[in-house]
Amino acid sequence: DCLLSRGLGDVYKRQNEYQWLIYYLHGYKQYEIAKKMNVSDTTIKKYKSSARIKLQQYYLEGDWHVTS
Repeated sequence: DCLLSRGLGDVYKRQNEYQWLIYYLHGYKQYEIAKKMNVSDTTIKKYKSSARIKLQQYYLEGDWHVTS
């Protein structure tokens, strides 16, 4: 879990975005995630957008590195 927290950066710190990501990676559809999290589809879209931006910044701007 420690490696996961470093890899996800700010997304991991925001529980709602992290929960959305876990459901998404398990193959749930947006409406299913909204129902499970007891929020609207619009809220899920906001979580998705925010998480995507943070992950893109993390991985595309070089804030990560591979160690062997």
